[in-house]
Amino acid sequence: MNSQNLTSLEDWFKPLAQSLKLLADPLEPLLVQDTLETYLGVRVVQMLPLMSDPTDMDLWLSYVLQTNVLIRLWDDDQPVIVACYLSSRIYYAQQNLALITGTNFQAARQALGIAHHWVLLFEVPMFAIRPSTLLDSLYNQLGQATECAIIDLQ
Repeated sequence: MNSQNLTSLEDWFKPLAQSLKLLADPLEPLLVQDTLETYLGVRVVQMLPLMSDPTDMDLWLSYVLQTNVLIRLWDDDQPVIVACYLSSRIYYAQQNLALITGTNFQAARQALGIAHHWVLLFEVPMFAIRPSTLLDSLYNQLGQATECAIIDLQ
């Protein structure tokens, strides 16, 4: 799950999101754990043995909720929290989209206050994307009616 490619995507994306003031505040650890155990209990049982540190809520979000980063966008002066899964391969992006559109994932997101769940598909090397292109793509998707989507940034 945490392939070197994924780690490099996260290592690249998180500082970019930070510089663009997109990173959302961390969620309350107890809320994350309780919510994911309630709505995605089978996944928790499956993924818990794979986590290097079961007390790390970022790992819970990554392994259980398929979320590498939480971002905050603004719509009519209201914050909108978006869960993002980062990928550089269309196959994994499509597999992830199929997983996260399930009703249990939707219920978990709602309980956590997450409005959208997007799969961001990047070309490697990722450094070719301009910050303005990323922002335009994110806000364009925010204007769509879909809760879950792939945003192709290749």
